[in-house]
Amino acid sequence: MPNDDHPHVYKTKCVAHEVQLLFETIYYDIQWVRKAFDQARAVVTKIQKHDSILSSMKQFTNCRDSKQSSTTIFYSNYYMLQSIMGIESELRLLVSSSEWLSLSFDKDESGVEVGEIIQGSEFWSGGKEVLQALEPIFQVLCLVDGYNATSGFLYAAVEMADEAIRQIYETNVAKYQSLWKIFKQWRGDIIQPIHAAAAFLNPAYMCSEKYIENDAMKHGMNIMLEKLVDGEEKEIFVQEMLLYRNKVPKLFTTMAVTMLRTSHPCDWWDYCGDVLPVLKKYAIRILSQPCSTSFCRESLSAFETAQTEKREPLMPAVMGDYLYLRTNALLMENFNTMKEKIRKPLDLVKLRELPDFSEFINENFTRDLLNEIKVPLSDGKQNSW
Repeated sequence: MPNDDHPHVYKTKCVAHEVQLLFETIYYDIQWVRKAFDQARAVVTKIQKHDSILSSMKQFTNCRDSKQSSTTIFYSNYYMLQSIMGIESELRLLVSSSEWLSLSFDKDESGVEVGEIIQGSEFWSGGKEVLQALEPIFQVLCLVDGYNATSGFLYAAVEMADEAIRQIYETNVAKYQSLWKIFKQWRGDIIQPIHAAAAFLNPAYMCSEKYIENDAMKHGMNIMLEKLVDGEEKEIFVQEMLLYRNKVPKLFTTMAVTMLRTSHPCDWWDYCGDVLPVLKKYAIRILSQPCSTSFCRESLSAFETAQTEKREPLMPAVMGDYLYLRTNALLMENFNTMKEKIRKPLDLVKLRELPDFSEFINENFTRDLLNEIKVPLSDGKQNSW
């Protein structure tokens, strides 16, 4: 409907959600991945059910804890397995400790199973293989799962993941055939021409050794020209795009080249792009976009939990409007606090070191929603906005 009513709107998928679906597909379709995740879950579940064992484990691991996975958020399996692989020697000591033996797990079916998993070598070697195979996908998740402006980095990050998985695939074609096939299909579904255009407009990537101009980028720039650029600015947009592509010295000054390594692409265009004002305007518009709506979904879930009784009289369509309006209001309220974190330069080689935005988002959004009392109700009828 938005695309029909507003031709300039370009819709893309929430990449964080699509990564979640990718992890789900991998879990159900690749047996050796599912086996490693299920065994890790059995270990974590058994340990966390017994306070004495949990306390002993923290002593063995110097308070490092294993992480439980969610039954519905499939990428949490990766976090869980990662936490287990990091305390292998400690867990081996734990299952031979007096605390473990005192609970008579040798007479308990699940206890015996967990003991055998930990003491054997198959689980540890298989788990490490799963982490290595899925790490490129997990790194894409680390990039997009937040409220930061990542559209200019997604294309390159997926290209890097593609190359990493291809190299893994070539080491054992028969074993990794399914993973390679699933990832290639996912990549084709998630990467849109506008993402390729954003990569082209990211000056740090465009000036890097990894940059290769291709038809996807040209198609993306053409979509920008058709959908986003005002009619009277189209010719200037094309002229300035060619100047940018040719890296003209008046744009790529010493300051501009230095800022490639230290600034977010939006800040680079804001400071260095005055010589190409039309391209600058549209580049900032594209590069300012996030790739995820996960922060909205978390907020709406909290809202729905807290407001069930109050929203019952509302028609579903009205309630949907309210949810989006309230989310937009919260975005505006928190933008000034977030913007310093949103536009930080990102090193795709160090994606696992990116800051976690979830604490900030949960604190600011879910708290407001749970405490919201000004629900638009008036004797069971919709209120006027």
